[in-house]
Order: sequence, then structure tokens, then C-alpha cells
Amino acid sequence: MILHYQAPIGSWGSISQALIYHQVRKYLLLLDVRKEHVKFWRPQILLLVNRPASCCPLMDFVNDLKKSGLYVIGHVNKGNLDSEQSALDPLQQVYPYWLSLVDYLKIKAFVELTLTENIRSGIQQLIRLSGLGAMKPNTVVIGFHELNASETVLQETHLLKDLKFSKIGRSEVVEYFTASDFLPKEMNVDQGRSTPNDYLHILNDIMNLNKNLCIARHFSRFDRELMLKSGGKQYIDVWPSHLFKPEDNGLRWDNSSLFVLQLACILSMSSKWKSASLRVFICVNSLQDMHIQEQQLKLLLQQLRIKAKSVMVPWDHVVAQMKEGTHASANIAEFPKTFVSAVNEMIRRNSSDTAVTFLNLPVPPSPSLNRSDEYMDALRLLTADLPPTLLVCGLSSVISTAL
Repeated sequence: MILHYQAPIGSWGSISQALIYHQVRKYLLLLDVRKEHVKFWRPQILLLVNRPASCCPLMDFVNDLKKSGLYVIGHVNKGNLDSEQSALDPLQQVYPYWLSLVDYLKIKAFVELTLTENIRSGIQQLIRLSGLGAMKPNTVVIGFHELNASETVLQETHLLKDLKFSKIGRSEVVEYFTASDFLPKEMNVDQGRSTPNDYLHILNDIMNLNKNLCIARHFSRFDRELMLKSGGKQYIDVWPSHLFKPEDNGLRWDNSSLFVLQLACILSMSSKWKSASLRVFICVNSLQDMHIQEQQLKLLLQQLRIKAKSVMVPWDHVVAQMKEGTHASANIAEFPKTFVSAVNEMIRRNSSDTAVTFLNLPVPPSPSLNRSDEYMDALRLLTADLPPTLLVCGLSSVISTAL
């Protein structure tokens, strides 16, 4: 007791941290990746962030999307560890600001930073090494490759009030991340912007590493409280149809379609999204298809215990815009712009009162085809003027109806 009162403040460590460490290590060893089962699947997300000042709305959204799963925020700093400039790792100066930003945004996430001379190699490092044991990301979320860099949106009013355990004030965090170059002088290099070809390489790397891929667009305008307030946008829309495979009559329940549906369902179950309703849109070519697919969808939703409204959308006028000879394996860049525009107009017409839209991502072409510019232009046209949109490509099975 005497030691407790006479010892200098802060000289005694917290025993709770030691106990937590012991328990976490023990249970992580018990969480064996070989014992995983699709029935217990949950989102474990790695969000790749370039400039955090313009990504705070997306960071907040992914925090809702991960629900009770793993959430890792990854960032690649371009540079190298040059011992002649500094004997210390320059990322040590960056890391505390990231932790403070996560605290002030009140998101439950881990932060992973890496330093490489090549952004693509750094992303590969993050995908391979983020997490620990069986708690490793199975889904990667990346921002859209815009023609113009996003404007800085981080302001001090966006952050929580000062927290007792934060060693860096709100104003310092905002000033640090909104600076023209938020890197320490030891890392004063030009981050640069990736080219469409570099971006396409990264997308293919993510899928080649067997991770589900999500591309987020228009999340700079995302504001959950404003959208979901009384009289606001009350819907979460999901389009599981393969819109660029019309020969499937707009619907093919493969891993990707089920993954899109699963993510939208998880978001609707989040406590902060209880006021929003889930809508599932299916594209149909005829009245006969409409009746059959509506019954199939209702049966599937009932089996999966997903509460959602099914909406059948006639799109024969959209399919009419497709040129003859466009085959099933063609990527979106090979479709006529009139068809892509018609798909975009169909989504906008049905999702004007939507908070977030989930779409099936047209499969990225191989970089060797040299179609990166055409592919990105087609994606821009597809998602133009839509609400905050998540383009999703699911590789692994996430749903099971077996007992």
C-alpha cells in the first residue's frame, strides 16, 4: 500500500495489458485456420488507404461493414530504409498519428504500415502479412482510381472530442494528415499517383492472392447520420445480377453474387443501420422470367433468413443496346458505351433514394491485354452519378444452407 501511494505516477505498468496478452495469445493458437467452415464465415477486411484525409468516410463505412470481424487499415509509404539518413525506422514517427486518427474516428481497427520503393509490392506485403494466425483478412477494399485526386475532407469537427488516452490532440492530427506532405522529412519523397495500368495490376494481384475484392466509389459524399435521418435515404440496395453477362438472364447465383448479397445483409444488420431497409434488385427479360426469378429469390432469402424486399427490374430495353457478337467472356471494356450508359441509367432510376449501392464488379481484364484505360473508363461510366457504391467480386464461398 505504501509503495502504491509513494511510487511516481506512471511507473507501474497495467497488469490488465499483461493478462490480455496472455489470453489473446492462447486463444489465437486455438483459432486454427484448418478448422474454418463456411457456416462461420465473417468479413475480415483490409482497407487500403492512400490519403487518410480524403478516406475518413470510407474508413467509417467499412467499420460498419466488418460488424464483428477483423478490420485492418493498411497504408503503403513509398521510400526505403536508408541507414545513412536515419538510424530509426521513419514509420515510427507516422504510426502514433494513425492510432490517434483511429481513436478519434471511433473505429475498431488495427493499423498496418509498410515502407517500399514500389506501391504494388507494398500492397502485396500488406495482403500477405496483415493479421495473425487465423485472423487474417479475406476481403480487400480499395478506393476507386479517379481521374482527379480527391479533395481533402478531414476537418477537426469530424473527429470526436479529445480522448483521455490520446497523446495527440485533434488539431494536430488534422494538421498532420491534411498537410501537402504528411510524411516526416526522412521520407520526403513523391508518393505520386498510380496509372490505370498499375491500378489494374493491383486489382489482379488481390484476386490472384485469393482475396475477395471490393472497389469503393463516391464515398467522399458518404454521411451515415445525414443519410439515415428521418426522411433521408432509407435503403441499402444490392444488385447481385451479372449485368455484363446478359445471356444468364441477369442472374447467376455464383460465389460473387452470394458474396454481394452477404455483404449487404451484414451492413443492414449493423446497429447503426437498423433504420435502413435492404432491397435486392434482379434484372429480368420477360414477364415469365419475372415470376420465376421472383419466386426463386424469395425462396433463397427465406432459406438464408435475410429480411429484404425483392424487386424485379425489366431490362430488355437495356439488353437491346448490346451489339451482336459480344460474347459471355468479354470484359466491360468491349461492351458498347450505349449499353454501359443504359445500365447506369437503370440503376440511377431505381436507386435515387439509396444510401449505399452494392454491385457485382465486372471482372478486371488481364493487364497483358493493355485494356486498362478502357476498363477504368467503362467503370467510371457505369458508376457515374450513383450513390456511394461498392463494386464487389467474391471468390470464396460465404453462404451454406446445409445444417
